[in-house]
Amino acid sequence: MRAILSFLTEVRDWPRNVRLFFWANLLYQIGNGMFSVLYNLYIQGLGYPDAMNGRIISIQSLATAILFIPVGLLGDRFSRKKLLALGALLSGIFFIGRSFAMQNDALLILAVCSGIFAAIFQVMAIPFLAENVSRSQRLRMFSFYSSLVLAAQVIGNTGGGILADTLHSAGLSYVSSLQLVLVTGSVATLLAFIPMIFVMEKSGESQKVKPVHPAVSADKQSAADHTPPSDKDNNAGAADASSPAPLVSVAADVPASTTPTVAISTAPTSITAPATSDSAATLQQSSAIPAKGVSHSAKQERSSDMKFISRFMLAQLLTGLGSGLVVPYLNLYFTNRFDVSLTSMSILISLGQLMTIISMLLGPALAARIGTVRAVVAFQMLSLPFLLLTGFTNVLLVASISFLFRQALMNAANPLQSSIMVDRVSDKRRSIANSLMQTVFMLGWATMGPVQSYLVTSYGTYWGYAITFSITGVLYVASSMLYYFMFRKPPAPKLAEAAA
Repeated sequence: MRAILSFLTEVRDWPRNVRLFFWANLLYQIGNGMFSVLYNLYIQGLGYPDAMNGRIISIQSLATAILFIPVGLLGDRFSRKKLLALGALLSGIFFIGRSFAMQNDALLILAVCSGIFAAIFQVMAIPFLAENVSRSQRLRMFSFYSSLVLAAQVIGNTGGGILADTLHSAGLSYVSSLQLVLVTGSVATLLAFIPMIFVMEKSGESQKVKPVHPAVSADKQSAADHTPPSDKDNNAGAADASSPAPLVSVAADVPASTTPTVAISTAPTSITAPATSDSAATLQQSSAIPAKGVSHSAKQERSSDMKFISRFMLAQLLTGLGSGLVVPYLNLYFTNRFDVSLTSMSILISLGQLMTIISMLLGPALAARIGTVRAVVAFQMLSLPFLLLTGFTNVLLVASISFLFRQALMNAANPLQSSIMVDRVSDKRRSIANSLMQTVFMLGWATMGPVQSYLVTSYGTYWGYAITFSITGVLYVASSMLYYFMFRKPPAPKLAEAAA
């Protein structure tokens, strides 16, 4: 009881924007939970083969992946609040359309439309939280956010399955009961835009990308250096929470020949004597030094960011390929192999989400003991035996228990990975980095849909799933090993952080 009261007190102290965003996510994820757990079964209930489910998941994932980068660019340029509200509103509208669509073309077109707007919440969530909380709160807030997403999906998964079975028992046809629940989830997703419209908009100046002048930056840094320590920390936290970073460093992308070397001071000056050619040359040379220094440090920062992002993308691609073979089809796995009811299937998947919530909350503690990178690898490697056991067993109880542990351990690493990305990528490239990570992950889902449906159709519900789970295990091992060897060394401190 004391822990609950302490948590509620902490929630009341969160920034207003964060609390509203969490409410929006609660509605959005409840709706998505209802939709995701039943839509595959709805397609199956319409009489389509498993290959149709693979096509729909692939084309939706591809649409989402294609939009990740443009959405990341828009998020850095424009209001994230408006984008999130638009994403919730249009996702809900297209979900409603998908709930009633039955024709082949309509199913595919609406899947593309909903995939487009699903990208907004996936890309904007982490940058939105990062700009609204201080650096010291980020890891804990990311863990809370991931846990909230899973808790909302638990409500949606469980409620959707139970409601569908209840409606079917009350006399509705199987397809009609699924349609009614899908519409309910769609409305919940649509309503998520309401909390977002009450989020306080950032000031207009902070939304614009302005060129950074070396002299101005130097003046600001000098003023910061003369600020008392306590005030400097407070000012840094306020800037971190309220100012969205520009997309890219201007100094990094402007050729050196076009970079101004002499700044015009805004302070009043008095000229006592005309400058000689030597003194003018000296002035120009001394003024060029800080400009070159700023340009060089910006190039170093950009190079470091791109190197990290490219490595992270490779690891994420392998994880996405493995995940795309298994995760979108878990509901079909349980219903096809074990012939379980909708209620049992939804409760089982919800229990997996609950296990994941617990493991996510324990993740920061493990990261504090052994390091964040080692904690990510440990969680992923520990999930592999349970993954293989799930794929090869014919006993429902064994499959259920191994599924729960695999789900918890594999997903426990997600907030830790988010924290690593946020800490190692500069502010100005954070949204585009998140977009690229999501893109390669969803490309894995888009690629593996036809592969999964082919294997299950060709080899049956036992060997088909056993093969897909085994391939996923190999890909997860490769991803974990790459992740460890690429990121085991701590990053060099950034120049801005060292100055602070």
